[in-house]
Amino acid sequence: MISLPSLPEKIRRFIRGLTPDEPFLVEREARYSGTIPRATKYWCIIALALNAAVSVVATIAMLNVAPVLIASLASLFPAYMLLFWRDLTSTHDDVANKLDGIIIPQLQPSMEWIGICLAVVPSVLSIIGTVAAGFHLPR
Repeated sequence: MISLPSLPEKIRRFIRGLTPDEPFLVEREARYSGTIPRATKYWCIIALALNAAVSVVATIAMLNVAPVLIASLASLFPAYMLLFWRDLTSTHDDVANKLDGIIIPQLQPSMEWIGICLAVVPSVLSIIGTVAAGFHLPR
């Protein structure tokens, strides 16, 4: 049972869990190999829950299965990251190793921020797609 005095601390802890530990830009030589960062995992879970909630509400409101299909497509990236994070980071490291010979800027986005963007952007686009489908689908 959640007590009222401890609720603000739990909310603060949750919000701290959503903030990334790494800066947005890191040195090009930085390679990442490890478990999925806490912030990326939380954002992936939020994206999956948001996609599910929007698809259920929109399916009931529109009486059509299109929102479920849109949400399923948008949930592919967050689900892939939750299940196969090490494959994603090894692919990123392989590409970064191949690009070491090419002259590009020395700073690149960190893997944690790339994961957060890959979780949030498809969810936002699925909401926009669901709204657009609501205007264009017959009722």
